[in-house]
Amino acid sequence: MRVPWQRILDLEPVHLPSESPPEPVYDPGATLALIYTSGTTGRPKGAVCNHQNILANVLHLASCLPYREGDVHLHAAPLFHIIDFPLIFACAAMGACQVTIPKFSVQDFCAAVQQEHVTHAALVPTMINLLTQYPEIKKYDLTSLRIWCMADRQWLHN
Repeated sequence: MRVPWQRILDLEPVHLPSESPPEPVYDPGATLALIYTSGTTGRPKGAVCNHQNILANVLHLASCLPYREGDVHLHAAPLFHIIDFPLIFACAAMGACQVTIPKFSVQDFCAAVQQEHVTHAALVPTMINLLTQYPEIKKYDLTSLRIWCMADRQWLHN
């Protein structure tokens, strides 16, 4: 299932602008993204993620969530959610393939894992709860999952 904005680089041409690219900026403290919190401990607020924060996340994830050649990470949470946002960069840095589903549903998650041979996914407790209650989960082959969720700051290994 392809999303409308998806581009497959070896199948579709990439049109690049003809002018020279801007000079690179080397500022580790520069803002990369503004992620909004859910307000669990108060009112929702914007949390600034800068380049050095994300690099620190990538290095941390490389040690606790190792990828191997051929690994596939499924972004099941929204990419703007803090559980998945740093993984965009970590997967790219470690050479893992990345796939997404448009919106989390247990059925779409299981189908994507089976179809794409997903090895890694990060899920919040609500998603895990839905998976544990899904009566048709045994209809799917989920054996490719090796590191499959984060609950209470623990990575669960298959």
